[in-house]
Amino acid sequence: MGLYRPAWGLRGCMHGWEYDRSNWRRTAVSDFDWVCEDAANPTTVLTMNSVGSVVGTLVYGIMADMIGRRPVFFLNIVIFLIGGIINIFAPTFLVFVASRAIAQTTFPSLYNTFFTLAVELVGPSLRGQVNAIAFCVWTVSMCLLPLVAWLVADWQWLGLITIVPGAYFLVVCRYIPESPRWLISVRRKEEAKEILKDIAAVNKREVPKDLDQMLDDLSQQIEHEKKYGIFSLFKYRLSAIRTVFLTFCFIGNIVIYYALQMNVSNMAGNEFLNFFLLSAVEAPANLIGWLGSEHLGRRWTEVGFLAITGVSCLTIMPLLFSPELTWLVTALAITAKFSITVSFFVVFLQSAEIYPTVLRGSGQALGSTMAYAVGIGSPAIIYLSNANPVLPYLILGSIAVLCAVMASFLPETLGTDMPQCLEDTRDFLHDQPYFSFITRRKLRAESGAGSGGLRRRSVVVSQDGLNGTVSTRLAKLEAEAAI
Repeated sequence: MGLYRPAWGLRGCMHGWEYDRSNWRRTAVSDFDWVCEDAANPTTVLTMNSVGSVVGTLVYGIMADMIGRRPVFFLNIVIFLIGGIINIFAPTFLVFVASRAIAQTTFPSLYNTFFTLAVELVGPSLRGQVNAIAFCVWTVSMCLLPLVAWLVADWQWLGLITIVPGAYFLVVCRYIPESPRWLISVRRKEEAKEILKDIAAVNKREVPKDLDQMLDDLSQQIEHEKKYGIFSLFKYRLSAIRTVFLTFCFIGNIVIYYALQMNVSNMAGNEFLNFFLLSAVEAPANLIGWLGSEHLGRRWTEVGFLAITGVSCLTIMPLLFSPELTWLVTALAITAKFSITVSFFVVFLQSAEIYPTVLRGSGQALGSTMAYAVGIGSPAIIYLSNANPVLPYLILGSIAVLCAVMASFLPETLGTDMPQCLEDTRDFLHDQPYFSFITRRKLRAESGAGSGGLRRRSVVVSQDGLNGTVSTRLAKLEAEAAI
């Protein structure tokens, strides 16, 4: 103990370092020697990833409402490809972290933008199916990722394999139409008319004879709408309350999801197999989310699974001090992750159906931005287990229960027309009883004989002499074109 003297100083390793290559032949850490005084570099990269996501989600979400869904999606692909490729061949740490942060600005904007475009191209009965397809593709990709990583065992090759295929979307993007709803909201009715005609042709349906008149009326009504920013979501009391509740639900879902992911990923065993199992559990969760939201409604499906998440986390607390019940703790943790995945599925669907078209991208961007900003603290929640293993589950369980209460005050949007302009949100489904339980079977029963399908529910008001809201008229166009 008495041999060391500060005056002697310290000297770095003269002969390099030996790395554990049992799972990976090459990693960024081993290539750049991020050890000793540079050991914090991986943490810096992850932090900047989160910062990039927060900034990009907000900026691109607002841009999607300003210049359109399609160009923002294309821009995201270009930035993702350029930033990702530079990152793979980065010569220095500064270039590495900067390019990684730039590429990360496109996530989750890539998903949010395309999802918004997709749900605006289909009718109410297909929105849940669109969401299910998107989530299932995500789950399949996450399950394949550890297999690819195990096969290549090289971070640069893994990067190329996961980034370069994105160039495919640069080709197919030209065949993806812009949202007719968004085009109408910015008074580009001629472009919207051509897209509606194409949709009707593909579906072998006749274009409404009064299509031009309907679009003229819609444009006339929208003329009275001002250009609004993201804070316009708080203009009306009802819209403001729902925006706050939706934002908190976004925050709760993302924080709990990633905290549970990080916590379970620390379990013993092969890291590739663990990653696969954590991803595979999302497949049945997405299926349940789709079936539940389509047949039992959005609201109570989300509330129910948020409650299950909260109860699972809170039940774990007294079991942590019983070594013989470790299996039960693991089972409850998996149950919590399964349940929060279902809730995650539904909250995306709800946000698309509650926010108006003119601010749909901004509203989803607000929720995602706040969620990822707060989500930066997810590792800190898990770190609290070093002080007391009960604390992470107490925090996550409490967040889930609080979000379940907030979600119960959101409207049931199953089978409804999505609001188009800000005015539509003033009284959107305001008369819906709190304990109402709307199911698809009930909607079919209410549709009546000879109605030709589900009755679309919406609030119809009279404004400037026009018969009905913009969302109601767009619903008629969707029905005619069988979107």
